[in-house]
Amino acid sequence: MKKYLTQILIALFLGCVCQSHAQVQYNGCSATGANASAIGNKNTASGNNSLAGGYTTQATGSNSLAFGYNSKATQSTTTAIGNTAIASGIGSMALGNYVKATAQNAFVFGSGTTASYPLTNSTANSIAFGVNSNRPTLLITKSLNNNYTGKVAIGPITTPQTKLHIKSDNNEDAGVLIEPSDRNGHKAFIHLFDDTHSITVDNTATMELNAGTGDMKLLAPNITLNGKIGINTVNEVKDYALAVDGGLISTKVYIKEVQHWPDHVFDDNYSLMKLDDLKQYLAEKRHLPNLPSEKEILNNGYDLNDMQCALLLKIEELTRYILLLQDEIDELKKATSEDTIVFTYDSNGNRISRSLVFQRIIPPKSPTATVAPSNFTLFPNPTYGLFSLQFSNPNMEGTANATLLNITGTILETKELRSNSVTFDLSRQPEGIYLLEVDSPTGHETWKVIKK
Repeated sequence: MKKYLTQILIALFLGCVCQSHAQVQYNGCSATGANASAIGNKNTASGNNSLAGGYTTQATGSNSLAFGYNSKATQSTTTAIGNTAIASGIGSMALGNYVKATAQNAFVFGSGTTASYPLTNSTANSIAFGVNSNRPTLLITKSLNNNYTGKVAIGPITTPQTKLHIKSDNNEDAGVLIEPSDRNGHKAFIHLFDDTHSITVDNTATMELNAGTGDMKLLAPNITLNGKIGINTVNEVKDYALAVDGGLISTKVYIKEVQHWPDHVFDDNYSLMKLDDLKQYLAEKRHLPNLPSEKEILNNGYDLNDMQCALLLKIEELTRYILLLQDEIDELKKATSEDTIVFTYDSNGNRISRSLVFQRIIPPKSPTATVAPSNFTLFPNPTYGLFSLQFSNPNMEGTANATLLNITGTILETKELRSNSVTFDLSRQPEGIYLLEVDSPTGHETWKVIKK
């Protein structure tokens, strides 16, 4: 080694102080370029101002330098130093074992595997580092200009897309590990944008994402989070994946799995509580059956799905009550003034029978027998409003009175029959059954009038 250093120093000294064509050669070296020098064994310096040293090296480019073993500097201002180092791009440099710089101003440092698989940098204006491969592990690209810096690529990348671009090899994960040497007392973190935006893992292995005073957005077609999630609180409930301390706003909520739904209320065998029993229950409990009390809700909250089912159960029971009451109303409309309807229900609240008990709603003013229907004519019946009562026996002595009542017995209007007919108007009354009581010297008669 001392021998080679001495030779290099002598060559540099002679090249500087001797005449322009002075050259130093040893053991079969060739220096044919102007001001070229060759030192060592079987080296060639054919480029102007070139220098070759070592064993079988070639400095063929002008102002080139080749040193080592079988190294070659083939273009202008190239440098090849090492074992089979080749600099073939203008202004390039190859330093190491089995290295190759093929592009302009390309620098390569490290080692390849063999002469057939050299560590190669083919990216112009870049610096490449690598060991034991034909591909560089680290690549630094050129800056735009002064006061700028280049980009860094790790992996098989020739054109990095960001300031730091990492790409894995085949069958390899791409990852970055940031690890403190003392895990018990220090954290691992990354600052983004400024020191208020960071990703931190502390010594308890808890990860913290800090967005500072800004918003945090997750943009993806689908987001899957595994584990228990707490918003403004710690989720310590094992049965629920999300715990929220605060309000929720949503335009749509879908419950995927429902265990039961209360449509069985409309089954014939459903036991519907009697209204009297319901009234007594409400007086005692102060809340509907099968629903939690106010105290229970305030202390324990409630399950949204269970509450929806319970409320629907009450709505469907209420619907059944309404339909049963409507049946009774319809039957009452069909009854005459002398009819009383009696309904019978089973234990499930289903009506099983209906019977009529005949009795007079408005007692006659006199015990006289009812006059024959042929004495009066009522038309039109049913009516949409106006109807007339005509008296067909003009020879009857005395006066007759006609009284119009609703189904509950409330008197709406009373008229005296002074001529052969009298007219009543139901146009302002609701549809239903009305009663017309006729009292005459010969007796009492009740008519059922239907308003459509």
